[in-house]
Amino acid sequence: MDYLTRADLDGYVPPSIQAQLTDDDAGTVVNESRLAEAISTASEVADGYLRQRYRLPLLVVPKQLKDWVGAIARHWLYMRRPEGANDLPPAVVRSYKDAVMFLGQVRDEKLSIGIVDADGAEPGKDSQPAPASGGAIQLRASRREFSDDVLGRY
Repeated sequence: MDYLTRADLDGYVPPSIQAQLTDDDAGTVVNESRLAEAISTASEVADGYLRQRYRLPLLVVPKQLKDWVGAIARHWLYMRRPEGANDLPPAVVRSYKDAVMFLGQVRDEKLSIGIVDADGAEPGKDSQPAPASGGAIQLRASRREFSDDVLGRY
């Protein structure tokens, strides 16, 4: 699920800059497919962190999540330029690093984005995240080395 709309992205990257970052020829026309790829890629990065804690797709997208995904999408657009990481504006780098750090804190349950389960509780260590594919959970264990009788003697 994409956490930003095309219109949302205009708030993070002005249209004139979008043209420079997406048009590989003259830098004058916005390439919509590249913007869609930036939004999709940034949303997938966020999902990688969120699926550790929440059922996806999220029914409500909190503002701070949009901000983080916007920072990641903006960073992705700048990184695809020929000069790439050598010429990134410091604000782009800083906001990207902050977004990834905050997503890591959400994953590690150190920060909340305010999403609650149907029972009104925020998912935590006691709740189980949904399988990514919606399939069955399978466990595999190795053969037991020591019997209860052997362990009982210690």
